[in-house]
Amino acid sequence: MNTKSFCIVGKILKPKGLKGHLKVHSYTQDPFFICTLDLYDEHHRFLFNLHKVGYVQQPDKIEVRIDGIQTIEEAKVLQSCLLYASIQDFPILQESDEFYCSELVDMQVLGPDGQSWGRVLGIQNFGAGELLDLHCQKNGKSYFVPFKEPFVIEACRDKRTVILGRWPEEDF
Repeated sequence: MNTKSFCIVGKILKPKGLKGHLKVHSYTQDPFFICTLDLYDEHHRFLFNLHKVGYVQQPDKIEVRIDGIQTIEEAKVLQSCLLYASIQDFPILQESDEFYCSELVDMQVLGPDGQSWGRVLGIQNFGAGELLDLHCQKNGKSYFVPFKEPFVIEACRDKRTVILGRWPEEDF
């Protein structure tokens, strides 16, 4: 299977309660969308489907159950497991300016003047919003850039480009 055809959609954080329920950090816009997907491990082996139980404190943290997991001991085995889903299971996006985060990886990054600046290595969120992890072809360094204006003025799925509004070096 092609690695690019899979996208990380969440992470099992820890067991919740004594019945084998799990606390999951869902990376999907609707946290419970993850419960509609077939989930795989990092080697793209099918794992299981999640069943909705409820929210846990924050809207992107959910409580789920898995068929066959009935004790806290069984649930602990899955702690810290990253969850992947096939891109083919996601709705098709119609607009050029809509995309899944995984589609940003390897996009060409252009400076405000249209000159090639580098490539997108990935996207991160440490709690204060999405950050693009960019590789600068000129100096070989990586930079985190907020994925919002004025730092990024356009991201186009069709052209596979991200256009910066400001050069990262100006802020470092």
